[in-house]
Amino acid sequence: MSARILLTTFLGLALVGSLAALADEGERTPLRPFAACMDPSQVRGWSRIGEDQLLVDAGHRRYHVMLERQCADLDFATGLHFEGVLADAGGRVCGDPGDRLVPLTTTGKATPCPIVRIVPVNKSEYRSLLEGRTASDRAPVGAAADMIGKPGGQP
Repeated sequence: MSARILLTTFLGLALVGSLAALADEGERTPLRPFAACMDPSQVRGWSRIGEDQLLVDAGHRRYHVMLERQCADLDFATGLHFEGVLADAGGRVCGDPGDRLVPLTTTGKATPCPIVRIVPVNKSEYRSLLEGRTASDRAPVGAAADMIGKPGGQP
């Protein structure tokens, strides 16, 4: 009898874990259509708003970019290089698995930071997120001249 209860409990926990994993995957939904995705060639500035988040100003569009983990090299970045994995996206970065951000540093060595999600934001959302960042997040801000976003190209 106890083996049956143990097996039932184990299967129940496995089911809950599977459902949680599916829910997490739902948060990774990439942007579509591709026209909604971020065009790295239009990026003209960025601001870090947390350990694993930044705001990107791409001309007429703005994006809230969420990273898989803290991206330590952002603290020393002089610019950003975005790498998209889909050839169909025309060089745009949509938040697909494999998309990543590579901080450009003066040493030339930076650890790529996987992108979890990219969300378009309007001007007021952008301002609100920017105003809500902490003092420690205010230092690294990139300018248009620092941006490199050639898909598949070298930074």
